[in-house]
Amino acid sequence: MKPGERIPLIKASIDALLPRMDDDATLVLNQFGAQLDGSYGRDTDSRRSFLTWAVQELSDETLLGLHDYLVGDEQAPVSVSADDDPWTDLPIRVFLSHKWEDAEWVSSLRSVLAKYGITAFVAHKDITPSKQWREVIKAGLRSCHMMVAVLHDDFHKSQWCDQEVGWALGRGIPIATLRRSLEFERGTDGFLEEVQDIQLDPSRGTGEWRAAQEIFRAAIRSVKPPELVRRALAEALVASPSWENTRNLWSAIARQDQWEQASLDRIKFAVQTNRQVYDAMVGERQLTALVDELVQQYEPKPIDWSTGDETPF
Repeated sequence: MKPGERIPLIKASIDALLPRMDDDATLVLNQFGAQLDGSYGRDTDSRRSFLTWAVQELSDETLLGLHDYLVGDEQAPVSVSADDDPWTDLPIRVFLSHKWEDAEWVSSLRSVLAKYGITAFVAHKDITPSKQWREVIKAGLRSCHMMVAVLHDDFHKSQWCDQEVGWALGRGIPIATLRRSLEFERGTDGFLEEVQDIQLDPSRGTGEWRAAQEIFRAAIRSVKPPELVRRALAEALVASPSWENTRNLWSAIARQDQWEQASLDRIKFAVQTNRQVYDAMVGERQLTALVDELVQQYEPKPIDWSTGDETPF
């Protein structure tokens, strides 16, 4: 395996093990032959460093076995070359499979998804004429975290749409279907009949915002590793357009069982810069107070060298 192929497997395995550090993480690592000579503290950074040291030393075969045990069929995305990379820096990557008739609407959906920390791949927008479009599409399919198939009557007449869906099903990544019309009934969709369905009501507008909200909800329930979800939640809070949206985001933020420093910093930035965040109320409490409590709980405490007889060096 190339180093670029090992890195996402290592990161996904570490993220899956972190919540189990007080339970059976060391047992799992022992069973997979990891060397556990070091020690770790109670804080997340110390535990992550310990896991990184242990997991990165595993052989390719053992690393694959550990990842499959922890994450299952929801495979971590493989790396792609810089020349073929269709993604932005936003945390969650969603491949939007669609027919050309929906191209303009899908482009608008992509812009809204960016406000939820999601970078969406739209073939006709993301491939420049100088690039081999098939290779860029394959790179997007290999490296996305989730797929959304925008269905209508002619969707399955496109061999490209069917092949894109088949690729995603083969990778075992989360898939959602989206219908823009109430008149379009699901037919014989094969394996797609088993996945989550999002249906829009055209009488309530063109639907990009509601579609983006439903895709975001599906992503935070199913995308792995969890660190990506926390990063997306933080970015969505930074761009929150309303108090109601902020409250909905906070309910998902409060359900997370850990937070990385970078995502905490983005949440604090949202409080400092977005009025729809710093003026929001959750029940009878100011959101700013809730954020302070979150930071207090998960942000590593600075070491106080003023106490005790030992010097720091």
